[in-house]
Amino acid sequence: MAIKLSGLASGLDTESIIEQLMEAQSYKKTKLVNKQTKLTWTQDKWKELNTKIYALYTEQLSKLRLQSTYQTKSATSSNEDKVTVTAGATAASGSHTISVSQLASSQYVTGGQLGGNVTESTKLTDMGFTAGSADSKITIAGTSVVELEISDTTTVKDFVNACKNAGLNASFDEKQQRFFISSKDSGENQRFTITTGNASSVVVAEETIKSALDYDSKNLVEQAEISQALDTLKAASNAELKELFDNTSTNENQKKAYELLVNHVNATTEANYDTQIKKDTTSAIGTEEQYIKSELMTIVSNENPTATDDEKEKLVEEKYKALSADDKAVYSDSYKVLYDQKYKELYDQDIDKVRSAAINELNSSLEQISADSNAAVGGSSPLENLGLQQITGAALDGVVASASNKMTLVAATDAKYTLNGVDFTSSSNSATVNGVTFTFKGITDKEETISVSNNTQGVYDMIKGFIKQYNSVLGDMNTAYYANSSKGYDPLTDEEKEAMTDSQIEMWENKIKDSLLRRDSSLGGVMTAMKSAMMSTVTVDGKEYSLSSFGICTSTDYTEKGLLHIYGDSDDAVYAAKTDKLMTAIEEDPDLVMQVFTGIVTNVYNAVNDKMKATSLSSALTVYNDKQMTKLQTQYEKDLKKLESRLQDIEDRYYKQFSAMETALANINSQSSYLSGLFA
Repeated sequence: MAIKLSGLASGLDTESIIEQLMEAQSYKKTKLVNKQTKLTWTQDKWKELNTKIYALYTEQLSKLRLQSTYQTKSATSSNEDKVTVTAGATAASGSHTISVSQLASSQYVTGGQLGGNVTESTKLTDMGFTAGSADSKITIAGTSVVELEISDTTTVKDFVNACKNAGLNASFDEKQQRFFISSKDSGENQRFTITTGNASSVVVAEETIKSALDYDSKNLVEQAEISQALDTLKAASNAELKELFDNTSTNENQKKAYELLVNHVNATTEANYDTQIKKDTTSAIGTEEQYIKSELMTIVSNENPTATDDEKEKLVEEKYKALSADDKAVYSDSYKVLYDQKYKELYDQDIDKVRSAAINELNSSLEQISADSNAAVGGSSPLENLGLQQITGAALDGVVASASNKMTLVAATDAKYTLNGVDFTSSSNSATVNGVTFTFKGITDKEETISVSNNTQGVYDMIKGFIKQYNSVLGDMNTAYYANSSKGYDPLTDEEKEAMTDSQIEMWENKIKDSLLRRDSSLGGVMTAMKSAMMSTVTVDGKEYSLSSFGICTSTDYTEKGLLHIYGDSDDAVYAAKTDKLMTAIEEDPDLVMQVFTGIVTNVYNAVNDKMKATSLSSALTVYNDKQMTKLQTQYEKDLKKLESRLQDIEDRYYKQFSAMETALANINSQSSYLSGLFA
């Protein structure tokens, strides 16, 4: 940087002179900064407008182009205190009867109150458990099975955590001195057990049976049937089970329960066996493609006996690709015959043994359940030290209390209801049948009436909401496109702002910002596309329809520039008195309304989608040239840096020139003084 000497010899205010010279040089910088500022404001303006267009695209246009959107139904219940109802698009219109005989509930255990000052850190061995004994291993079976081995360090908190790990809600209230344990969801399939000793064996055996039945893959009805059958057979003695196994039993309930389990075991066993045999068959004879290529290899080998293996394989590939559909079908039929023969051979080989083994395993598990379940009933358990009892699942039929510790247990139940004379169950107090969703709040004293009808007001409000949002977006675009010119207005410099008030600055800048998209070609293109699509027609049964067919028209006021109004809309003061064609059409022919509006909205959706496609100038889901603007902004920044560097060089040159002048004048003054001294 040049040394700055301010008029020492000349007496000139060189600083001021150079500032004035630089003002002229800085004019280009000011123009560039103004362009950069306007571009930033334009980007902000476009981002705001693009957000509104995108919202219309994703919210209204995406939804209203689908026919299912118009198939809305309304539903009412004659007793909202007992049953509430909502209807989906597929719900059948009409009246239905419903009664609720039982609500769904979770299994809930409230432990008996403990006498001492038990805390979460209290060790179970201090509460009557013996570390390492069979009776002191606690088995908790919820959505998963957890076994808690009691050691010298096992605490109340460990027991609570074991319950949680088994998929239950569990806590110990130190103030109340009670355990609170419940299933997380309602329904009979959410029952849980907490057992020790013989009762734990019941749980393990029961899980073995459920695994053999592929219980988890069953539907709720099948799971409930299996659980009920197991409960029935738990109470059977070993002698009664022997009669069931020998098919000599006369107990119809037990026979029905056993038959159900046997059928499920056979079905599961055969399904698993079938899957395995199919794998074995394919492994033995290969896939269909391998079979065909093997046959082709025989042909190729006969035709080309001297060819190498690689050459033969290449010829086989060529023949395989050249096979016609008919030729492939012939080979496929041959393969199927071979496959079926091999499959039957392998299947018949061991199926009887597999079935017999599965039934023997079922019988063995049932015997264990029967013996251990009966042994556990009435027996004492270390669980009583926790204010609990053996919870085996066999007695979960209501609220029970133990005389020894007052543990209270509420059974897990399914909701039971009768709809149009047909009995149903649900694991929760909410159920959906044929598109209608019921929420059960209480048991009914009589049949209640459910009415389902077309939701004409809902469809009307939906279309009205779409028109309102469309008008809002179009109004913003109109304001920006038809804005007044701001010719002669440029962004203010810092010096200019210092001479103005804040309100004056805001008014000045808003004048510029409001006009940034005036007559913008991208904006004009989007507006034209949307308006044209909204004015399009849709043909239904040979007749053309448009929005005006349903009383949706533009105003006679040209200044609105395409905004839409709904005749008969109570919120529109100008058009409220006109005939409400839209509501009439929805009530009389909802299918026609659906077809016309989905067609028109699809046209608008496609028009906006086309404008939002990614190009070399714009990003996807953007209606303006954001990429081009970003690139231009970057170029402005580069140009500004170059210009600032150039201006600095010019300023330094001015200071050097004035410094040289000052030095020259100083030399002249010195010489003049010297000559004057000589003449004197």
